[in-house]
Amino acid sequence: MSLRALAVLALALGASAKRATGRKHAPPSDGSVGALTSASLDAVLASSEPAFLILWPTGPCPTCDPLREFWRLLALHHRGTAWQASCAREPIVCARLADVEPPALADEPRVEIWDGRALERYAGDKNVESLLGHLRGVLARGPHTPSA
Repeated sequence: MSLRALAVLALALGASAKRATGRKHAPPSDGSVGALTSASLDAVLASSEPAFLILWPTGPCPTCDPLREFWRLLALHHRGTAWQASCAREPIVCARLADVEPPALADEPRVEIWDGRALERYAGDKNVESLLGHLRGVLARGPHTPSA
């Protein structure tokens, strides 16, 4: 998929997303993808705002390049929602989220979605079009509002 097509797809998410400002776990203000560490994961999971987490595998990954570009665009257009961890550099985060030792996540990225209440493992196809459709649905639901 071309960079232009990825940009159009990322912009398509824009109509339903809120800019995250002032959140404790907000990624850099330049719109880059947030680094998922144990501390930032705890902050994400304490938030009622949706967040999209991707775990990059330790081995060769044929599906990763288009997803990396999509994740970068997602972060740029929806600050505070896109997070990533390399299982080679953050094995504890990967073990917490994937419930496996990092070598088991050797050749395919793992996407987890925080909807403000619970984590949901994305089980769809690992391509931009499928992932975009799913993320649109999550963003359309908006942040979770705890009941009193």
